[in-house]
Order: sequence, then structure tokens, then C-alpha cells
Amino acid sequence: MKRGFSMYARAAAALALVASTAHAQLGRPRPAAPAADTTSARVDSRSPRAAIADFLSLTRRGQFSAAGRYMGSGESALHSEELARKLRAVFDQRLWLELGDISPLAVGDTTDGLPKDREQIGMIPSDAGVRQPVQLIRRVGAEPTWIFATSTVDRIDQWYDGLEDRWLRDHMPESLQGPGPFGN
Repeated sequence: MKRGFSMYARAAAALALVASTAHAQLGRPRPAAPAADTTSARVDSRSPRAAIADFLSLTRRGQFSAAGRYMGSGESALHSEELARKLRAVFDQRLWLELGDISPLAVGDTTDGLPKDREQIGMIPSDAGVRQPVQLIRRVGAEPTWIFATSTVDRIDQWYDGLEDRWLRDHMPESLQGPGPFGN
């Protein structure tokens, strides 16, 4: 029994290596970074970095309902859950997030030339080749403090429709879409 398990473990590791090599050779962006530890004294829990780390952590664990709270108050709970699921798929295929590049301060990056209540975390290429910003907005006195901007939320369906594996994601059972062995 032990021998069979190690054979499967080796096969899974080999598949993971092949998949990561294929991504690199195709020039595709790497999947969204795993959530980093945001409990450090230097990262404010109300910061854009903490919001993105929480969103990534929730979606990695399949808690799309909880992650939907980052979609804003104008969305229904069911639609927010669907948007969170789609945005994570878009992040995995089209955006490499470096959490270290996102502001750890509650007020965000005040030197980036954007309005003080806005934070840009990356750019996603559209089907037309135009890069579109992924932005957060800060809400005062609300939880979570930073949520995805309306301009970002409005583009999620368009970005998702442009994914190569969209049909498969829409038709494959949800239980098969989560991370597999070794987080792959």
C-alpha cells in the first residue's frame, strides 16, 4: 500500500512539474500567488494587501460566498459569489499578483497618482490586447475596508468569457475544480 501511494505522489509531482514548465514555455502568467501572512506588524489588516490576501485565501479554499463581500454592496449575494469565482479564475490565468507590491498601509499607496481612495493592483490584458486595470476602492467605516472597484467588477464577466478553459470551468463539477495534491 505504501509503495502504491509513493508511486502516485511521484506521478503527481511529475505532473506539477510538467504543468509549471508548460506555463513558462507558453509565456502565460503564473497562477495568482498564494495568500501571504498578513499578521505581520508591518501589514495593516485594513490595507489593500490584506484585502487581496484574504480574497485569495478564501477563493483558494473554495469559500466564494465569503469572498463575494469584496465585490461591493451593489451585488446580490449569489451574484457576488459567482463574480468571486470568475475573478479568481481570471487571476489564475491572466494576472500574477505580487502581494509585496501591494500597499500594506490602511490608506493605500498615496504616491501612485490615483485618487486617495483607489488602489491599482495589476493590469489584465483584454481580448483586444488592451490592458485593463484591476483596482480596489477604500470604504470608510465598513468591512472589508478595501473592495474591488465598480469598474473592475463590471469587467469580470468579459475577462472570464475570454478564458480559454471557460467552457470546461462552466461544465466540470465544482468538486473537481479545487486544488489537487500539493496545491495544484
